[in-house]
Amino acid sequence: MRYFKFLLAIVLTATVLISCQDKKGEKWEETMKVHDAVMLKMQETGEMQAKLNQLIMRAKQDSSTILYTKLDTLQIAFDALEKADVEMMDWMAHIQKPRKNDNQDSVLNYLEQEQQSITAVGVTMDNAVTQAENILKSLEK
Repeated sequence: MRYFKFLLAIVLTATVLISCQDKKGEKWEETMKVHDAVMLKMQETGEMQAKLNQLIMRAKQDSSTILYTKLDTLQIAFDALEKADVEMMDWMAHIQKPRKNDNQDSVLNYLEQEQQSITAVGVTMDNAVTQAENILKSLEK
């Protein structure tokens, strides 16, 4: 009977530990899925930066064009895209994958904060891209 209780205690402990690992692992995967979605937006921000940069260079070359009057607006949009990219790089540089022995509640809390942070980076990227698109559309008129 004593052996059975000991064996049961080991099985229950192992089950709890595996369950904790599963929750931490699931939250990590969930956070990385958000990261992956935001990461895809970097191609779009890069494309917008390239377009804006071309216009900025053209505007700087000829101060007699309507483009020159939009130079500040173009630069602000370019800077917003660059800021979004920097935020993404900063987030990726500091995210830390939880270790096996880390406290589950601390890990889940940390990953929730990181998920909110990367979601905010995504919003920053979306806003910067929208701003750039609006400027580019206004120049087409």
